[in-house]
Amino acid sequence: MTPIDQALKLTQKTSSLYQAHFTKDWYQGRGVYGGIQLGLMLKAAETFIDNDDFVPRSMTCHYCEPATEGPVDVRVQMLRAGKTISHLQVFIERDDQIISSSLMSWGRQRDMEAVHTPDDQRTLPSKKDILKVPHVDRMPVFCQYVQFYLESMSPPYLGMGEPSIKGYCEFIESSPLTFPVLGAMLDMWWPSGGALLKKPPRNAGTIDLSIHFLRAPTPEDDCIYMDFENHWQRDGYSGEYGHAYNLKGEKIASIRQWIFFDERPPHPNKD
Repeated sequence: MTPIDQALKLTQKTSSLYQAHFTKDWYQGRGVYGGIQLGLMLKAAETFIDNDDFVPRSMTCHYCEPATEGPVDVRVQMLRAGKTISHLQVFIERDDQIISSSLMSWGRQRDMEAVHTPDDQRTLPSKKDILKVPHVDRMPVFCQYVQFYLESMSPPYLGMGEPSIKGYCEFIESSPLTFPVLGAMLDMWWPSGGALLKKPPRNAGTIDLSIHFLRAPTPEDDCIYMDFENHWQRDGYSGEYGHAYNLKGEKIASIRQWIFFDERPPHPNKD
């Protein structure tokens, strides 16, 4: 079992309740990074629905508190089960305290003639022709399992440059690109708005992340290409918007992320 498969492992307790386990090797800051939570919620919803005709079409995840190590419950609530679209809410909880939650819509494919798919067939650079990012100690802990390839980015914490980032991301020990694995990948990029900061923030984190799933991931793919840019940053908050592509250059997801940056000086009791 690969590290990402182990991190997304669920034990079913009832038809709507599952258990997972957070570990420190997937930490970013004070808790497990948000992609693991996204992946677990997608996996729980997928198991709960148990219908291959329904796939995730959209989700918005809110991160309520740090996802610290230990067992957690993943609870699925069906809000409305429709013939073509179903709406669910999924919670990750511990001791009746919500750690994160998401609202999702799952739906069947519909026939459509009025198709509009801008920037869908994109010519992607080869991974071997762009920067393979070396692992360094200041990266989040979970990056030990991840490899990034950068086509372009503005360096963080210089207070200058265009806040954008493009490149590939993959798990070093690859796993088939299912919806839960894709969900884990879509929250692993660092925010491009960091290029506008003049120094590392005291703290930073995702408040919420929304995804529109445009097509199913291709299981034989083991990485995705990401194109992100900052669209708004002030008052301690930063907004990212971008798209993910499979290795054929087909757009598979659109992502919007809302982040907080704490620019206060470091805490006096912190080394």
